Amino acid sequence: MDLILSMKKEYFDLIKTGKKKYEYRFKMPELNINDKLYLYIPKSKAGIYGYIKIRDVKWMSKDETCTFYSN
Repeated sequence: MDLILSMKKEYFDLIKTGKKKYEYRFKMPELNINDKLYLYIPKSKAGIYGYIKIRDVKWMSKDETCTFYSN
């Protein structure tokens, strides 16, 4: 299942340059390796600016996510 993911342009730019390699969300439908995440930028020039091919999906609980962020 492909999905449209809304994000701020600043985060999109970091992904595009390779400085941001991971995206963390508290709620996300189940994804598969061959799915694509289309990146939608809602402000100013609203539209889909690209997509990410899913390579790996790691599901974490909120507690695991908090621990991951703090490290």
